[in-house]
Amino acid sequence: IKKENIYLNTNPQEFDRFLNLLDKEKKLAPFDIVIDGLNVSLANIPAHLISYRNMSRNLFDTVKHFSDRGCKVLVIHRESIRKSVDYQAICQMATVAILGQVTQDDPFMILAALHSGSGCRVVTNDYLRQHYVSLARGAPDLAKLFMDWQVSHQIRISVFLGYSGAKHKQEVTSTDPQFICPVTHSLAADNTPPFWHIPVMPKDAYHGLNLPTSWLCVGPVENR
Repeated sequence: IKKENIYLNTNPQEFDRFLNLLDKEKKLAPFDIVIDGLNVSLANIPAHLISYRNMSRNLFDTVKHFSDRGCKVLVIHRESIRKSVDYQAICQMATVAILGQVTQDDPFMILAALHSGSGCRVVTNDYLRQHYVSLARGAPDLAKLFMDWQVSHQIRISVFLGYSGAKHKQEVTSTDPQFICPVTHSLAADNTPPFWHIPVMPKDAYHGLNLPTSWLCVGPVENR
């Protein structure tokens, strides 16, 4: 976030406030879920159903899903969230961190999740490719580590079923987000003598990532 010039991404006061928030909350209990509020608000709304009300519903229903399951939730958003009709309700279910209009929110989301520990997950449909590329330029090993972390900690929203069949914006009363959970198993080749299990790289990307979905089992024929 700081880099050579902190003002390219944020400002010292905003950054310090955010760190203080993380430290304060972690002493009570670490966050279980960090939500990219702007990304979730704008995600997967059919063009004819786009409205400020439905964008607010996207975020509200996503926060509610995790809050109802006992998760401690952090929402990272911008000043515009204060205008949301669900703002007060969201604040009752989650901690809301409001960033400046020119602040890059992705690094804050990643920082919050890492600060909260290995059990914390991030909710965003952002591919986060720019952060991988930025790391790869100077530290390829760190970039690979970041990719491994992303694969095992990022929750995506595949669809909001509440928009299905709706013809008008006013018909939507609940968005019903459907989540894609992160991969929890290793994606590296594994040897369990006398067999090797080797991941097969797919031809097409899966939600922006080339993740293996099938494995090749190699070993002696007589042990099959």
